[in-house]
Amino acid sequence: MNGRLGVGALAGMAILMGACECAVAQFGVPGSTLVRERVVGIVISDEGFPVPEPGDQIGAFDGELLVGRFVFEAGGGDGGDGGDQPGGEALGDNEFSILVYGDNPSTEDRDGARQEAVITFKFFDSGTEVITNMRTQNNQGERAVYRYRGVEAPPIDILPIDLTPTRSFNLRLTDSAGDGGGGGGGEGGEGYDVNGDGVINDKDVVIVLRAISGAQITMSDGELAAADVNDDGLVNTQDAIAIMRNK
Repeated sequence: MNGRLGVGALAGMAILMGACECAVAQFGVPGSTLVRERVVGIVISDEGFPVPEPGDQIGAFDGELLVGRFVFEAGGGDGGDGGDQPGGEALGDNEFSILVYGDNPSTEDRDGARQEAVITFKFFDSGTEVITNMRTQNNQGERAVYRYRGVEAPPIDILPIDLTPTRSFNLRLTDSAGDGGGGGGGEGGEGYDVNGDGVINDKDVVIVLRAISGAQITMSDGELAAADVNDDGLVNTQDAIAIMRNK
């Protein structure tokens, strides 16, 4: 009888341990390549959204492919995926530092982010096991589009120098995060960035309004497709309104 109880208890512990492993590695581990770029910033949580705690994660994605991951730890630290700041300083509670790995052109399979691909981010709350889309913002608080521009950065053994290029974006947990459709199926806000400058702002609205009014007479098919942010085949005030709502 005791033996049966012991076996049952061990089985239960194994199940629990397996569940914990799934939670800790929710986004898995991205493939590592020498083509890389570091993204640093802070997580901003709107009211009603989780604040980062130890065990929570950020995943970086090119489409459905995981290309980077950061795991929050108590008191900052490296997050398990090279998350220290480039200078080695510990991170604050809501700071992140993600190595985003790029595709290795010498292999047939896609093993990282493509050049100029729009990278989107998701947040995993380890307490509730809920995944939430994140909005990418620049340091001025404007909604931004992060296009991947990683370079091959081989390690230098003889010098303590990190040649990985670093870019700064903040990530926001908010109701409209990740709602970036339109413009021919753009991802992560790409469809609202009509002029392709990486920021969604009034300049994009002006382009659409000029197209509607006829003030910009010469527009290529590509420019018209970009102005049709809701992808309904028309360029009208609904497109301008969609951009203003998603700035």
